[in-house]
Amino acid sequence: MDVTYGETAIAIPPDVKQTEITTYLWPGFLGEYDHATSEFIAWKLVGPSRWVLRPDIMVPPYSCLGHETTTAWRWSISDVQWLALGQSLWRRIGQTALPET
Repeated sequence: MDVTYGETAIAIPPDVKQTEITTYLWPGFLGEYDHATSEFIAWKLVGPSRWVLRPDIMVPPYSCLGHETTTAWRWSISDVQWLALGQSLWRRIGQTALPET
């Protein structure tokens, strides 16, 4: 999956509810726990903007390099996952990256 980050204004869909996301980091991996859905998602980092979903990882390892909980909005449109930490800080995960501007 290709990952794109941005600091530009985006429109958060009006039907999306806020959630708390706890992010976990450990060597070569990123995990996120969504408190609203009780879902943990893990990715293996394989390049600066390329992640591989790891559904076999159900929880973070006992010792992580770091973790942080923050308020966010999460939604999907046509197999593209969005995470917004406000209207001007976001992450997009999909099969293709957004074009560079």
